Amino acid sequence: MKKAISILFLIFPMWLSAQDFSAYYNLLETGERDSVLRAIPAIKAQFPDSPEALYLSGLVETDGEKALLIYKDVLNKYPESQRADDAFLKVIEFIYTKGLYNKTIKYSRDMIRVYPNSELIGGCVHFLLCSFNAMNRRDSVDFYVDYYARAYPGIQTDFAGYSCTPRLTIAASRKSPASVLPPAPKETNQQIAPSVPIDQIEKKPAGKYTLQFGAFSNESNAMALKSRLKSAGLQPFIQPLNLNNKSLLSVRAGSFATKDEAQKVGEKLKREKKIDYVVVEK
Repeated sequence: MKKAISILFLIFPMWLSAQDFSAYYNLLETGERDSVLRAIPAIKAQFPDSPEALYLSGLVETDGEKALLIYKDVLNKYPESQRADDAFLKVIEFIYTKGLYNKTIKYSRDMIRVYPNSELIGGCVHFLLCSFNAMNRRDSVDFYVDYYARAYPGIQTDFAGYSCTPRLTIAASRKSPASVLPPAPKETNQQIAPSVPIDQIEKKPAGKYTLQFGAFSNESNAMALKSRLKSAGLQPFIQPLNLNNKSLLSVRAGSFATKDEAQKVGEKLKREKKIDYVVVEK
């Protein structure tokens, strides 16, 4: 019966509308890739301007590099189509499998920015976390697991033991995350800070005053200073803050009952470690 259906769609692709390619996707799911591959020329001839036809041709392409170009074609020609986010995730998946982790992170952020309501956001976050994990950047894994769990409450993460799981899923509900998404990344391999403060990234010490050693809009800079402070024997933490409507990541350490106590420790650090500071209330 399946073979009969395959032949039917091979001979009569005109029976399908440009908006309904479900029969071909069903054939792919049942392992009938060759049947769909043979039908591609007729499909593309009948629907030359269809993003569905172009995307379908990428699914049956066995050469990864050629498939990548097809998916990029979908994005470039039909960015508003229903298949644009599917194509975007395929690009992300391909570059991840090539070990291009910084590029995977950038593309994942781009997709979340451009298609914030996509049901495929979970896949973006999955590859983003896997990339940080592959580079042994566990601070970043922790940061973004927490961040995206807040931005998308339905997202499911599973990085037990910092092992990259096969997949990451997101709840079907499409909550608009416009107010909580990170800003659009620039062409850089550096990480970008979130656009709104998060209540807590790491457990903060209980106390009225603390020492602040810097505040950054770029997460990489914050992480670098945190590492420097750790090397100096401190136990730093990162605290998001909002200054003049600008979201920043402050790097802080210490818990002090009084401002004078914090000042004394800060001055000692400045003398011995050459680290500038300010005393702030937590």
